[in-house]
Amino acid sequence: MSNSLYPVTQQVPGSTGRTTPGPAPVNAVPRIDAFSNLPELKTIRIDLTAAQGDVEYIIAGNFFWVYTASDTTANANVTFGFKNSKSNQLNIRAGFQLKGVEFGKITINSSAFTPAGRYIEIMYGSIDNFAAFATENSAFVFNEILTKSPPVLLTTTDLSITATTQALLLSENLSRVEAFISNNGSSDIRVGDVNTGASRGVKVTPGATVIITSSAALYAYNTGAAAVTVGITETRNQ
Repeated sequence: MSNSLYPVTQQVPGSTGRTTPGPAPVNAVPRIDAFSNLPELKTIRIDLTAAQGDVEYIIAGNFFWVYTASDTTANANVTFGFKNSKSNQLNIRAGFQLKGVEFGKITINSSAFTPAGRYIEIMYGSIDNFAAFATENSAFVFNEILTKSPPVLLTTTDLSITATTQALLLSENLSRVEAFISNNGSSDIRVGDVNTGASRGVKVTPGATVIITSSAALYAYNTGAAAVTVGITETRNQ
């Protein structure tokens, strides 16, 4: 895979730059390596120390997993190139995964992160049978990633909250992954736990949406003088 050792447009350590894929220059730091003894999978580390603007990486497969990162806030934006189309730009961080969809390249952009040395590490490749692969390589703890069904999307009827009142949006649910709370009213709402009030909780302005990654019960408080309507969507593990 000499044509995928380096991103297409990124400057390569040990060289003055590279605009086409090719083998590693002499004394360059390897950027993509085989993952242990599994020929189906390779890894690539994306250094987030410096900002990247739409850097294209020629990597292909049907499995993509951000399996580790320097910390929980390290992230980047990725666009997947499929055979005849491309994905919307997605934000990726540790735990993000895509499986069962063939891609031929990715484009990444990111902001500069401090301190230096922050990164995300991606595992990717082509797997014919995810369940069989997970069983054969159980020592690498792939079972949950490869055989688990993706979260399901659930919508809830819009909730009307009267003026200066708190309301329960979602009860605690250990299967919940994320909650999407949209303010469809004309005044600010505050979103958070049972203590949410006029000056407590995440402020969601009219027309905005907040995404909360939590299984806890969620409440909203209407700070305005008129009723507001709140849109509620969540993802849950199956």
